[in-house]
Amino acid sequence: MIACICAHIFLIRSVPQQTCTPASRGWDLPSSSNSILLVIQIFVSIKDLFRLGREFPWPRPERCPRCGYLRLWGHGFVSAYFDGYVEPCWLRRYRCRSCGVILRLRRSGYFQRFQSSIETMRQSIAYRLYHHLWPPGSSRQRQGHWFRSFLKKAKFYVGLSGFEGIVEVFDQLVLLGINPVSRSF
Repeated sequence: MIACICAHIFLIRSVPQQTCTPASRGWDLPSSSNSILLVIQIFVSIKDLFRLGREFPWPRPERCPRCGYLRLWGHGFVSAYFDGYVEPCWLRRYRCRSCGVILRLRRSGYFQRFQSSIETMRQSIAYRLYHHLWPPGSSRQRQGHWFRSFLKKAKFYVGLSGFEGIVEVFDQLVLLGINPVSRSF
């Protein structure tokens, strides 16, 4: 049974940094960052998405978010697994004929390459900090990965030495477009 009736889908693609400077993004990142995210929000019914699979009528973006070209080609599908769903979800991809960027549609509320939602990760970290136990539901190893990676990122970006206000740091990093639970910087 699918609990979520409607969710957001985003077009996501990394673009080399020379196309955009950190100052024009509106937020500051370390100089080692070499990509930005292009995001276009569309709404779809998750129930219909799973029921129709590849036959789902994905809306085609009007133009390339990178170069503005008006013609995007369909570039097939990729399967993606999300927590709470047994079957993979087929996500549509598009390719810009002009600049070659590939756009992948995915659910909002999820980081790239993560099956668990951002809210699930945040609640797990908060539970661990306040109760000194791992919350039930997800594996201890998976939650430990999120927790250790988050602590490293919090120390790197904010310079925290203690745990006071650390859950708010998670929210700040997400607002800045930084994945607080990934191992890469």
